[in-house]
Amino acid sequence: MKKYFILLKAAIVMFAAFTLYSCEKETETVSQSVIEQSTDSILTINGKRMEWKFNLKNGNKLSKGFHMNTSDLGLEFGTAYYTQDPSKRYTTMKVRRRNSERYFYIMIENLDIELDTACWAYKNDESYVSKYGRMYTWNSGHALAKKINMKLPVYDTDGNVIAKSVGTPGRLLNTEDVLDIIEAETIGNLPTCGYHAESDYEKWGSFYFDTFVFGVEDADGDLSKGHSVLSGNRLGGGGYTGLNKAGYYWMDDGVDFIKKAHYEFRFAKETHTETDVLNYSAFINSLAANSFGHTIRCVFEPRYVNKKKN
Repeated sequence: MKKYFILLKAAIVMFAAFTLYSCEKETETVSQSVIEQSTDSILTINGKRMEWKFNLKNGNKLSKGFHMNTSDLGLEFGTAYYTQDPSKRYTTMKVRRRNSERYFYIMIENLDIELDTACWAYKNDESYVSKYGRMYTWNSGHALAKKINMKLPVYDTDGNVIAKSVGTPGRLLNTEDVLDIIEAETIGNLPTCGYHAESDYEKWGSFYFDTFVFGVEDADGDLSKGHSVLSGNRLGGGGYTGLNKAGYYWMDDGVDFIKKAHYEFRFAKETHTETDVLNYSAFINSLAANSFGHTIRCVFEPRYVNKKKN
């Protein structure tokens, strides 16, 4: 499901529709969008070029044209709620599994519920919360995720709906969820073998990951708008780092209870390695201490139960 194929098709359909409308209404005076073709093949509507660019390393550029709102491209959205205060709601996105007919929903907003302990605003400044959410230790985030619910169907093992709307507790991300979001079969555990725009720029066109990073309205390739993902983290000693540079998400697998650590899913604008600099890199990092403060994006997955025997 690569974005540029569908966007090209959408551009052609849209252009044809406006052309046909113009022909049919040529005797009337109407107000309509003016669609032009620029000299470099970027579609232009009402004087605005449908294009955005990524700045890659060594001065290289990555450009995509004709952006459409992700809600127009077949994505489905839902709403999760905090069980102790149902008025507290979060937008979720439906993600279809790569290797089955099943699906899950994931929050495209950072969790921002305040707890008495093991919970922080960036640099302990409450003004950051509305934009970036809060940070949690692994233990506090794992427990809190279960208190964020979403109404989902319950299915039998053949995929038949046996209950239409059941409160389903959230959980933390796991590796399979991440692979479905980036629409890839593998992802590295270090930046050098991670998922990044420079080597996988076609994969970067993933609808799911674009929306995960930028949200629904701002999924236009402008990293300055990625506030909900680039929320930084809190180190175990109390220092804060990475705001607007990286997003850190607790995961539910990769546990090392002896070292009291879990895996983290990280997205970074720029990651330095021994040999290179990687821009816009997503990867699953080696174990992070449970005492760190990371962001929470809850996952909600429908239940499947065995069919009753006659």
